[in-house]
Amino acid sequence: MNTNSNTIQPQKQNSSLAPFLAGTILGVMAGAITLLLTAPQPGAKTRAELQQGVEHFRERTAETVKERVELVKNKANQLQHQGKGLIIKQLDRVTQMAQSGKKAIEESADHVVV
Repeated sequence: MNTNSNTIQPQKQNSSLAPFLAGTILGVMAGAITLLLTAPQPGAKTRAELQQGVEHFRERTAETVKERVELVKNKANQLQHQGKGLIIKQLDRVTQMAQSGKKAIEESADHVVV
């Protein structure tokens, strides 16, 4: 069992966009087929209602995709900011180590007897 708390574990991200879109498309198709099979009205009216339903579905899908893209952009910006912070911390540590090493070398050079 690894209990090392310094290890960074990647987070699993569940994308709900694909299942949502698949379910929505299947629902629209099932509704359209049911509507066509049980429509007690003229074909022109049914086609108009179907067209209206398709337009509504297209608008909702476009809104959902736009929202998801914005969420992804925000998350990418957050990760980029976090990454920059980690790089800065690591560079600071390397700088401190280099300065300590330089100081140790200088001190040992002062103690060298010629």
